[in-house]
Amino acid sequence: MGTRSPFLNHIAELMLTKQYSLRIVDTYLKWISSYIRFHDKRNPASMDDNKVVEYLDYLVLKRNVSPKTQATALNALSFLYKQKKCKSLTSTTNLQWKCFHTFLLHLLSFGVNNDRCHLFFLLFFLFSSLQHRYS
Repeated sequence: MGTRSPFLNHIAELMLTKQYSLRIVDTYLKWISSYIRFHDKRNPASMDDNKVVEYLDYLVLKRNVSPKTQATALNALSFLYKQKKCKSLTSTTNLQWKCFHTFLLHLLSFGVNNDRCHLFFLLFFLFSSLQHRYS
């Protein structure tokens, strides 16, 4: 891996202190770095939830990443905002809803059956409500 900024080195040290695996550290740093570059190297402290959603939408609509990959990116950004105490993101469930809605629209644009989209929507709603209830 090339040289990292002092900011990313600090994030890596935080993660290693909390005993994250090297693989997770590398993955999270990749997503955090991509997020910062996407927003023209702005300081994450100056960005809000809308910027996170904008980035996650870009991942789905322009880079065609899967929902699971998008969730990994969201987890990395949640870690960043939680640990650096820049600004706390609204609940990740709310962000997941916004991202999932974009994903459904993306599926529809490719001609995926409307019934399947409704099924995905219902399953996601069920999962997120259970997750929220028991967390």
